[in-house]
Amino acid sequence: MTGNWTEDDPSAGDLDGLRTMSERIRTRGRSELEYAANVRGTTTATLTVWSGESADAWAGMSERTVAHMESFGTACVTGSAAIDVYTGEVEQLQTVYRSKRRMFDDAVEYAERVGLVCTPYPLDGELHTMVCALAPPDANGRPTLGDLDIAQNDIDTAARGLQALVEHRRTLDSTLANALQAMTGDWPAQSAALRTAGVADPGLLGVDAMIERLKKLSAQEIAELWPRLPRDVVDQLIAADPTLIGNLEGAAYADRSTANINRLEGLRTQARREVEEATQLDGLPGPNFALELAQQRLRAAEFLYENYADGKGLDRQPPQYLISLDTSVTGVPLAAISVGNLDTATSANFFVPGMGSDLNQAKDYLRGTKRLQSADPSGAAILWLGYRSPDALEVLSTGRAEAGGKRLGTALDGFNAIRSATGVQSTLNIVAHSYGTTTTAFALNGGDYGVDTFTMIGSAGIPYDIRIDDLNMSKNDVYVTRADLDMLGDIGQNASFRHDPEEWWWGANTFGSDGTDALDPVTEHNAVGSNEADDRYKYLGDGTESLANIKLILQGNGDQITAGRRPTLPDGTPNFGDRAKNPLPEASDFSETFERLKDGNHLPLAPSPIIPPVKER
Repeated sequence: MTGNWTEDDPSAGDLDGLRTMSERIRTRGRSELEYAANVRGTTTATLTVWSGESADAWAGMSERTVAHMESFGTACVTGSAAIDVYTGEVEQLQTVYRSKRRMFDDAVEYAERVGLVCTPYPLDGELHTMVCALAPPDANGRPTLGDLDIAQNDIDTAARGLQALVEHRRTLDSTLANALQAMTGDWPAQSAALRTAGVADPGLLGVDAMIERLKKLSAQEIAELWPRLPRDVVDQLIAADPTLIGNLEGAAYADRSTANINRLEGLRTQARREVEEATQLDGLPGPNFALELAQQRLRAAEFLYENYADGKGLDRQPPQYLISLDTSVTGVPLAAISVGNLDTATSANFFVPGMGSDLNQAKDYLRGTKRLQSADPSGAAILWLGYRSPDALEVLSTGRAEAGGKRLGTALDGFNAIRSATGVQSTLNIVAHSYGTTTTAFALNGGDYGVDTFTMIGSAGIPYDIRIDDLNMSKNDVYVTRADLDMLGDIGQNASFRHDPEEWWWGANTFGSDGTDALDPVTEHNAVGSNEADDRYKYLGDGTESLANIKLILQGNGDQITAGRRPTLPDGTPNFGDRAKNPLPEASDFSETFERLKDGNHLPLAPSPIIPPVKER
């Protein structure tokens, strides 16, 4: 609160700065109240000689001014009184602390004098004490068990007394902070005022307590608070808890990236240690899954360190930001990388990959993400690897999609909070590939995030109980394509009993991905390849019909996309004809068809050859 007190010395701090500020605030408050009284008296006297509509208008304006002055003056006097109470309480705490500290030091000195061996030891989590042990007795038979009991009891009693003072200081800090916050409702302004008066800790509460408060705020509350925090306060928060700030929805994305970058060296060191530990399990019966997971985590840590440590990502054009990093999971961390500054972007285009996607494929996915960003040079494209994607067996289930959808919803909610609080005019679009379309469908089904367009490529299928009207967005802004040669997506839909969002009855706009005279076709399931050259003929490959259409959609020109093809016609027969948009039938009520499909009575689908599973990109 005043200075930087610690648990080792909860009495620390110079109270003179607070006393000076209290007197200044009290004087200002009394002056405001006196001036308000004079203005009200003058107004009353004036109205005795002036009447009419103009006089009434002037009197109303005068009264509003007086009310503001009285409110401000009262707040100053109340705040000054709270500061006075605080300084008095801290003064008493300082006196008690000196006594308790002397008791602790005397107890330790006694233990050492009688020959006991004492070492520091954590007690009850935060409380530190000394643990004593018997040493070989001297010629006088000391120390004895009695000496040990006396010394240890005295030390523990004194240590607990010191810990009680720590808790009392925290309570005092919190009480004053709440009083000042209630005084004006302007927390950052109060923080700045007290720092000017010589109070060093941010947020009045100190860094640790302010972090605890941030954990309780909503994304919207954080987004409204963050721009008003002084730069030095933000820097201290990042240094104190980079894990929290790096994933704090509502905080500025640039600050989140800085916090996550600060963690990369520690992540790499920890990952290397985990590989060494797991290597020691080699030779035991069965496969060493721990080593495999540790190695995957290390590869991801090395990728992040090599590409983003020391702000390397900011040197790229466009700059790249590590806007989330969840290392609490086993194996490869979850993350999101923004290509372009998401804080100021005129468009935010989230790319959600599918099966087997994680940071160890980020190098490849980022090429596709950069192409999405090029649709709007002043926008940002986000490679969202914020969920544990399924493997080849899990892809038939919706479990990973449901969990991932909740996480994606949280990320979208955070973006919307910033967009609302800062007033930045930005569109929000989602491009999803394969199982990422399933995940996104669950996210959009769970809330209205103000999404402008949702584009699906090579979908692994949408659950039958999610209709297009359940996505909380205009169905006119939902787009889908699956190339004729993308057999894996077809197998994923049929094997999982999820429906194809290209079907006429679902209602999405279809667009072409099989190539034109000027644009390449997509010839397989992957969004990108293993290198720049291998990206050709992939959904996000340069020069493909698919990417050209996606860019049009992101630019708000969805009416200019090339035609797509629906897999079945309205009568349920397979569509093997020439590519055409196949517009929906005039009837708009597909409820009967939908219920039939949901009950398992699927429309006939074009047969798909069986091909071996491959790892997606």
